[in-house]
Amino acid sequence: MKSSGRLGLALNEFANNPFSKTTPASFCGIAFILGFYGRVLTILVLLSLFTIVGFIILSRNRRVWIIFALFGIAGALFGYVSSPAGRVVKLARYWDCHGVIVDGEILPFADRRFDKVVFPVLVHRVFLNGRGEEIGEKILLSIRRTGKEWLPGDRFFAQLKIRRPENFGNPGSFDYVAYLARRGIYGRAFLESDLFLVPALERHNFFSFCRIIFRTSERLRRRFSQWLEKKVRQECNNPDDVNGFLQALLLGYRGFFTSSLAEDIASSGVSHLVVISGLHFATVAFFCYFLIRWFIRLCCPDILVSIPDRIVVVLLTIPILGFYALLTGLSPPSFRAFIFVLLPASLLFFYRPYNSMTLLIAAAVTIILTSPSQAFSLSFLLSFTAVAVIFAVSLPFGMSTRDVHNFFQRLKLWTYNFLWLNFCVQIGLFPLCLYLFHRFSLMSLVGNALLVPLVTFVVLPAGLLIMTLWFFWEKGAGLIFHWYGWVVSIILKILAFLGSFPSANIWSGKFSFLPVILYWAVLLSMVRFLRKSNLFIRWGILTLLPVVFWAGLQLDTISKDHSDFVAVVIDVSQGNSTFMRFPNGHTMLVDGGGFRTGNFDIGRYVIHPFLAEMKVTRLNTVVLSHYHADHAKGLFFFARSFPVDSFWDAPCIARENGVPDINGMFRRRGVYIPPYGEVFGAHHYGDVAVRVIHPDPGDLPRICTDVNRSSTVLVVRYGKTVLVIPSDVDAQVMQTLDLGVKDGDRIVLIAPHHGSKYSFLPDVFRKLDPCMVVASCRSYGKVRLPYQGLVKWCSEYGVLLARTDKDGAIFLKSNGKEWMYRTYGKKLHWTTNQCGTVFSETFREIPTSWKPVCRKH
Repeated sequence: MKSSGRLGLALNEFANNPFSKTTPASFCGIAFILGFYGRVLTILVLLSLFTIVGFIILSRNRRVWIIFALFGIAGALFGYVSSPAGRVVKLARYWDCHGVIVDGEILPFADRRFDKVVFPVLVHRVFLNGRGEEIGEKILLSIRRTGKEWLPGDRFFAQLKIRRPENFGNPGSFDYVAYLARRGIYGRAFLESDLFLVPALERHNFFSFCRIIFRTSERLRRRFSQWLEKKVRQECNNPDDVNGFLQALLLGYRGFFTSSLAEDIASSGVSHLVVISGLHFATVAFFCYFLIRWFIRLCCPDILVSIPDRIVVVLLTIPILGFYALLTGLSPPSFRAFIFVLLPASLLFFYRPYNSMTLLIAAAVTIILTSPSQAFSLSFLLSFTAVAVIFAVSLPFGMSTRDVHNFFQRLKLWTYNFLWLNFCVQIGLFPLCLYLFHRFSLMSLVGNALLVPLVTFVVLPAGLLIMTLWFFWEKGAGLIFHWYGWVVSIILKILAFLGSFPSANIWSGKFSFLPVILYWAVLLSMVRFLRKSNLFIRWGILTLLPVVFWAGLQLDTISKDHSDFVAVVIDVSQGNSTFMRFPNGHTMLVDGGGFRTGNFDIGRYVIHPFLAEMKVTRLNTVVLSHYHADHAKGLFFFARSFPVDSFWDAPCIARENGVPDINGMFRRRGVYIPPYGEVFGAHHYGDVAVRVIHPDPGDLPRICTDVNRSSTVLVVRYGKTVLVIPSDVDAQVMQTLDLGVKDGDRIVLIAPHHGSKYSFLPDVFRKLDPCMVVASCRSYGKVRLPYQGLVKWCSEYGVLLARTDKDGAIFLKSNGKEWMYRTYGKKLHWTTNQCGTVFSETFREIPTSWKPVCRKH
């Protein structure tokens, strides 16, 4: 039977099979399994119970519902038992200690990035002050330069300073500490070079064969990655983006992404294409199936007399898929894809029929029981939701090609089915993307329609062919890569074009999970009532659903006038970023933080989630004080994608190495950029006055020789309360500034230059007489901020000192007469008792109420 006929039979079988009526029960099973995912436990359990009870009464197939419920409850209990909460962390005794000698072992799999390699390390023993202790816990070891090929199973001794993992202390921040704890990782360390690692004798154990497999796959993966990077540098015009795309597409290394490429992919809505997923494994399985089948029938057909060809093909294909999973680092997406391909292959081996939704639930249960931490992964929730939407919404409405014999008619129906599937997946994921990422790209419909076929049938198969040839014939792989790099460059141009429409992004603030559940319930109900409707009604009604959902969210996030002025000093590690919302609803962001090294996007992963938590979906004004990385790099995301009305550029355009052209990106988007002469001076937003007092436009030729000294200084006044934002100016500049303060003013000062000693002068601070000083800083390595002289001065004069490194985000609120403050605090994961330091998943904020900013004397 032809493939088109099989597709038609599958569609008809699913539509007419009584088991397809249990689709809501399947979602209930997943809801139970994911019930321990977070705060949505109560909502999911109650909704699932009501749904199951209702369908048990209405449905004849009651056993299925009971089985789903039992599997779901078992999954939830297993997840709760496997949680790291309550575990005693032995490594906690050695956090931030000097002179710690570690006896460690490299674990699979290393994460190679453009500036370093990150190894998971099992710490067997720790030595400190002549005493040793057995540990048996994991850390992440980052090495900037590696001259030796470190592989899984290698033992070493090294003197490391182990630090505990930390979160950003802002509302809405990703819980990185809990993410690592679920993988058994409780520490991190950094080395400039692997010359500081002393290799130890390898110790063979019972699992030496598995160790050989791990070492072989890791060696091949890393060598092919290096060869790929070298060929890209030689062949391609834009090597950084091409290399980042191919490293992620073929090997699962996502640490090579440039900021522009990452934002192009996100804005195009095709992030799933650069994740090792079911698409990759289906492609490998497809080629293996036909190649092995062809080889057997050509070379040794006698085997088929006693064994069916599909049995032989399955026996040979599964090991190949397993090795490919290891070759791509056995990341959670690749592990899930391997399980999802393994299950139907096993059923095929035993001649067992299966249903699509049954396969989905079985894969979910298998993955969670074998690796419970994956249920906490966002990609797990997204991938299984997408597959569930395909089975429950897309396939029942698909058009069969069984009785169509004309090629062009079949091609037309195939195209329709593909576009319909793409449309249904986007409709199904729409509320989940807004809930998880607070954004949804409308270009995902176009991006998936263009790029999925191109990547599926051209780029990915050719890349896998190059990888296979490289194992046996490196020169042949290089010949194919000559034109392959040109094709990838076309893909990147399409991505850049689709990502150049930031207005196509839909933004949302934080909302509860209940609207998402209601959205899916309505979507499933529509599937039942739209079965006999025509195509235009079906597409139109399903399109109307996300429009109504988004309109409802807008009603909840509409800005309202408030009588208070709110300012938040955001925790961006070693950097500055201050958000302000004025009583008339005007919003302003001053600086965006950022790291000098690495490609971590502070704006996208830290500041934007905070703004979503504050239900801010548009910034009226963005201000950049100066072009240093710890102030400017985090604004890349806002310059590329986020809705912004106006941008106040830094007075001196002297960018530090690695800092993007923020001005150029805002200008290309058509954002209004006033000249600095217009920025300098006073701006009124209702009763709040924002004054830019430094640098003077006439002094720019002289002062621009020093980027820090030329930083923009803002003074924000609301009644008797004053907020001073001096950025990175030094003490000498602070002496010359006329802040316009008056007797009786309540002044809050954001410490200049993160509270360093070069910006602290007791006479200047005494003259300013602030009632509170806020230091946006992070102490690490040899850098100790804030300066101890500033800490001592605040203590002596009774000035309240708040620090983002200890207190997290600092919230300030003024009614025009008095300041109130609260600190968000860090998410507390560590509690100390008689047993030692215990990991806990209980979070709390410090403090939980507003306190007045007042003097102690």
